[in-house]
Amino acid sequence: MRALDKRLTALAATVCQLDPRTSEQRRADALGALAAGADRLACCCRRPDCGAGKRPAATPVVIHVIAEQATITGSDLAPASEVGADGLIAPELLEELAASAKLVPLVHPPMPRRSLAMSRQRPWRPSCAAET
Repeated sequence: MRALDKRLTALAATVCQLDPRTSEQRRADALGALAAGADRLACCCRRPDCGAGKRPAATPVVIHVIAEQATITGSDLAPASEVGADGLIAPELLEELAASAKLVPLVHPPMPRRSLAMSRQRPWRPSCAAET
């Protein structure tokens, strides 16, 4: 749903500033244009010198998803998370999305040795524990 929202906004922005439609009207028209395979909306300003036709087409939508490698390959059922959105992505949908996506490994950096040494010197205690 978020991808569709971003795509409609991008298509609605391909007209000039003098287009008389509201943002919501342009987004509604963008849905029809998207269904027809268009990469831009026709501008309704009716000016012969309108520059909207010379603008670049709307760019593809980019969605960042974080998932376990095993879920992407279909060997695990852990859900994924879309960056900046609430909710989880089902493993079945993730596997389908990954088939046409650009996959970039995300490697968590190791903990610095200094932090490990400090944690050994001072064991954790709950804040409510009595000092001994």
